[in-house]
Amino acid sequence: MEYSADLKAFNQLFADYQGRFIRFANMYVRNMAVAEDFTIEALMQYWENRHTLKADSNIPAYILTIIKNISPKR
Repeated sequence: MEYSADLKAFNQLFADYQGRFIRFANMYVRNMAVAEDFTIEALMQYWENRHTLKADSNIPAYILTIIKNISPKR
């Protein structure tokens, strides 16, 4: 049951923020395919570490920070 709720929450997060995350990543890499890959990687890192985050964590900001950290410096 918890898995199903987690999956629904993840899918909703992805649907709500995917475009924003990709645009943010694209500011760093200037390549949409790479930006999409970085976005998926950041979402996977979040998913793997979601249980270690505080309940009041700002998840979109957390994912944007991951994207920034995995993107090459300009």
